[in-house]
Amino acid sequence: MTLSGKDKKKYLKEISTLIDGAEELFHKKSNLKIYTGDGVKVLGLDGKVLFILMNDDIIPSIHLLRKYKPKMPSVTVDTGAIRFVTNGADIMRPGITKIDDEVVEGALVLIVEETKGSLLGIGRALYDKVDMELMKSGKAVKNLHYLKDSYWSMTL
Repeated sequence: MTLSGKDKKKYLKEISTLIDGAEELFHKKSNLKIYTGDGVKVLGLDGKVLFILMNDDIIPSIHLLRKYKPKMPSVTVDTGAIRFVTNGADIMRPGITKIDDEVVEGALVLIVEETKGSLLGIGRALYDKVDMELMKSGKAVKNLHYLKDSYWSMTL
C-alpha cells in the first residue's frame, strides 16, 4: 500500500529524529510503501526495506543506516561478541567495551564492533549509560535488528 501524504509526514517527523537526510525519501513523488505479512510490517522503497515497524517503534534498517548518517547513540562490542550479535543474541554487559554518553534507558542504539566501528545491529538500551557501566553481567541491550536477520535479507 502506497503511503498517503499525511502518513508520510507522520513517519518523517519520527524518522528525522533518527537519521539525517530522511527528507529525501519522503518527497511527494516517492513511491514509499508499507508492506505487511507474516506479522511483519515494513516501510520500503524500490524493493528495499527502509524501516521496520515494530510495536510503536520505527526502526531504520541497517541498509538505510549505511547510506544516511544516524543520529543515534551507540554501544560498542568486542570482537568476541560479533557472531552472537549477528545471530540475534541480546547484548550482554561483559561484551560491551564502550557506551556513548547519550545512551538512555529505552532508547534505540546502534550496535557497533570495536575494531572498525562497523554496524552490526540496532537495539533498545535496557539501562542508561551510568547503570550499564556499573553492571558486571547481564543483558544490557535488546537486539532488534541485526546483520543477516530476516529484515536484512528481505526483498519486497
